[in-house]
Amino acid sequence: TRALNPAKLTPYRRQCRVIDEQDEEEVLSTYRFPCRVNRTGRLMDILRCRGKRGYEAFLESLEFYYPEHFTLLTGQEPAQRCSMILDEEGPEGLTQFLMTEVRRLREARKSQLQREQQLQARGRVLEEERAGLEQRLREQQQTQERCQRLREDWEAGSLELLRLKDENYMIAMRLAQLSEEK
Repeated sequence: TRALNPAKLTPYRRQCRVIDEQDEEEVLSTYRFPCRVNRTGRLMDILRCRGKRGYEAFLESLEFYYPEHFTLLTGQEPAQRCSMILDEEGPEGLTQFLMTEVRRLREARKSQLQREQQLQARGRVLEEERAGLEQRLREQQQTQERCQRLREDWEAGSLELLRLKDENYMIAMRLAQLSEEK
């Protein structure tokens, strides 16, 4: 009741014939309810007496004038219709509605552009990471190739060493044999 203004909510309800002129007069003009909160409370009491139809009219007026409260109350996003605005408030109301919609769309576009820029920045970072990882992969492949060549060289050197040891052993035996013969 603190956030709602009964002067905004009563015209639509009266148009829907949920409240009559006397109820509207009681809510808006009576000195019994000096502050807006009391007037809103009285309007809610009247609507409660009207049953389901009063509840539906209340939700429809909330949907137009207080979309954040409508979402909070129902958990749904408001679906505003221009024909309702034209019937209720005329061209000025439609202009105000359209300006509100333009503002909302601009904010949505702005947030979408920010999100897009964030995603592009993230994409650039990921692209740089990918390039760095590719460079590291090439370096690792080169290191692996060098390691493989060194292993092959080591195996070839080991085989050569064994061959030379055998040859040296054979020479030493022959030398020993020749020494013995002499």
